[in-house]
Amino acid sequence: MKKTVLLLLVGIIFQQLVFAQGKVTFKPEKPKAGDEVTVSYNPQGTKLADANEVTLLVHQFGVLLSSSDEYKMAKSGKDWTAKFKMADTSKGAFVKFSSGEEKDNNSKKGFVVLTHDASGKIVAGANASLGWIQIFIGSFFELEIEKEKSLELMRMDLKNNPTIKNDYLMNYLQAVESVLKEKGSDLILAELSSFTNPEQLNEKQLSAAVNGYTMAKVLDKAIQFEKILIEKFPNCNIAQSKKYTEFRKAKELDEKMKIAEEYFKSFPQGTFSANINNILYIEFLKASQYDKAKEYLSAKITIATPMNFNSLAWDMYEKDVDLKTAEELALKGVDLARKEISNPGMKRSAFITEPEQKKGKLRSLGMILDTYGAILLKLGKNDEAVKALAEAVELADEQEGETNERYVNALVAVGNTKEAQTKLEKYMSGENATAKMKELLKNVYVKQNGNETGFDKYVAVFEKAAFEKKTANLKKELLNEPAPQFSLLDLDGKKVSLADLKDKTVIVDFWATWCGPCLASFPGMKKAVEKYEAGGKVKFLFVNTWENVEDKKKNATDFITKNSYPFHVLLDDKNEVITTYKVSGIPTKFIIDGKGNIRFKSVGFGGDADKLVDELGLMIGMIQ
Repeated sequence: MKKTVLLLLVGIIFQQLVFAQGKVTFKPEKPKAGDEVTVSYNPQGTKLADANEVTLLVHQFGVLLSSSDEYKMAKSGKDWTAKFKMADTSKGAFVKFSSGEEKDNNSKKGFVVLTHDASGKIVAGANASLGWIQIFIGSFFELEIEKEKSLELMRMDLKNNPTIKNDYLMNYLQAVESVLKEKGSDLILAELSSFTNPEQLNEKQLSAAVNGYTMAKVLDKAIQFEKILIEKFPNCNIAQSKKYTEFRKAKELDEKMKIAEEYFKSFPQGTFSANINNILYIEFLKASQYDKAKEYLSAKITIATPMNFNSLAWDMYEKDVDLKTAEELALKGVDLARKEISNPGMKRSAFITEPEQKKGKLRSLGMILDTYGAILLKLGKNDEAVKALAEAVELADEQEGETNERYVNALVAVGNTKEAQTKLEKYMSGENATAKMKELLKNVYVKQNGNETGFDKYVAVFEKAAFEKKTANLKKELLNEPAPQFSLLDLDGKKVSLADLKDKTVIVDFWATWCGPCLASFPGMKKAVEKYEAGGKVKFLFVNTWENVEDKKKNATDFITKNSYPFHVLLDDKNEVITTYKVSGIPTKFIIDGKGNIRFKSVGFGGDADKLVDELGLMIGMIQ
């Protein structure tokens, strides 16, 4: 009976994914590898119902995600259609539909088509791949998945198709550990019980055994299998990972350099070579060892990217170090970025489509042009700065406030105050004005009018327009769903419960000490705490999570103390609260109203502290 129920469950899951709402069809219904598939989509009742154009996004997978592509759809009656080809190695594909910023992914369930064999059966491994992708990268597809059901998809596929075990065992053990935690140890050990003679196992089997026994905390077995694995396959990923871990743990830069050289010698085409080079490069920047960083860009780094040049040039710009060399480095970055844009055959990540890759290349060019323009401006090369910054602003669609600000400064520097005023009026009326733009506009206004009479009334028009735009856009993001309740200990050992903060607006900020964007946002969050908590109606809770250190309390305490942040920090030691809130990346903030409902969710940090403070203020004001 239980087996029947499980098989029925798998069928139901698949039907929900593919046939939900009856608005998506695939022809053929059971495509084979290499087939051309016609996708028909009826957007009636969705956000795309009135769309003038629709794009089909196709994410194909083999054992893992293998490619992402997009296709313009053609309208035929009420339906939109497009075609794509199933890759020869494809096990299936996730599809979703978009129009501008709006997307339809079946209400976060996803649309899926799986590959079939000549007899019309789903190919072996398709459900195992589907389950693994749902569990580990479902957030990439904006899916809300019951991971236990996804794990069952994997289990049934491996049970019914034992020949795929060699390719999927590692993925399955990872999924068991991720979904079942400590409860999965017995299941992991059962899967490994047939590995009685390690000497006869291949590289994939030995690697799965090492990882499986490690996850199940049977460390003597893990060590035994690891020794055999490295002896038989000295270039295996686990051997490389051990050396990479040693490199990461090294405290001193000289020690890191020594281990890095050992890694490069042992693994000339190593999996972690680029990571090691980039980490060393960043360490040089932290130590202000610019000569070594420059040497690394030209000599040792695996692939010197435009952003490597950008980081070095920007760091030198900010610290006023050898600006002439910084200018040369920035220009090299610009040239490299342009070459990348003109290279359509450049290797592409499986996670991004070709248009997304091109957009990313253009964004990189815009960022390095911004750095180049800033350096030119500081060197007094104002005409060149205007040219570089004008292109940077255009590439960013005028959405980067600080780039816009630098462009205005360059316009003023060359005496083009009229254009500077026009641009400032536009920026001040939008959502990306910086804190300094009002003063810049005032200076330009005085130059144009001879005095500041009437300025307050003049600028109020733009500030009102900006406020209305920001408010209107935030209203589109409004949520109204119950916030999961939690109780956690703070750094003083006191229990703090969300329920005890009823009637207050609560901002829950998930963060970690290793998270760069989290730490970059903290100066702004400090301003927000000091500005909004004072009235007693707002409470900020900083939930420390996803840490991989032994003493998590000391780790968080040391960081907060060192930086003198006035934050009320809670410890999510077991990562249970962040899981309950379905967070896929940090920093993520939830703004919860006095009735205990989530009203806003904010992911990431845009880089502007003042904008962050203002945005939080608007959110708080809208729900109080």
